[in-house]
Amino acid sequence: MSGAKHVDWCHFLARTDPAAPKKHQGISYFLADLKTPGITIQPITDMDGDQALCKIVFDNVRIPADHILGQKNHGWELAMTLLDMERGSLLRYVGLTRRIF
Repeated sequence: MSGAKHVDWCHFLARTDPAAPKKHQGISYFLADLKTPGITIQPITDMDGDQALCKIVFDNVRIPADHILGQKNHGWELAMTLLDMERGSLLRYVGLTRRIF
């Protein structure tokens, strides 16, 4: 995750129903406080010596059930909706930029 050493929370997808009939089902979307015991942030040093990227390690972490965004086992749908919104926002920005310049 970029900038993880500068934030307090992250969001992630995790499989919550391993018996789901399709791989994209049975995944939930979570928010996690990065101060939770078992979460470690490890900066990644690139070839320039910069540490803009970080690896987040989850080691036997318990995330409270009330930190699920949306419905349990429907995280993939939520993630795809968020990505569509992000792409749409980018397209609006590009269109606006073209009109201005």
